[in-house]
Amino acid sequence: MSNSDTQPTPSPTPAPAPRTAEQIQSDIESAQKQLAATVDELSERLSPQALAEDATGVVKGWFVHSDGSVKVKPIAIIGGTLAGLIVLRQVFHD
Repeated sequence: MSNSDTQPTPSPTPAPAPRTAEQIQSDIESAQKQLAATVDELSERLSPQALAEDATGVVKGWFVHSDGSVKVKPIAIIGGTLAGLIVLRQVFHD
């Protein structure tokens, strides 16, 4: 094995310079601000009003096209299913 086959030993990475108390405090304050912003954003997204609006949009999307026209097929399926359940209940309830 020749010298050209061996890998050169990497030089050790120098240790980072020690940080001052002020730098550490600044990093902590920065992290706290980011955390507070994240918590605020999550609170807004998970508020009952926001969740209700999201759910309304999803359900509306099942029954209404983007142009505002009604989707007939899902309404017919649900109507037929309900009618069938009512008939079955009447037949087996007596």
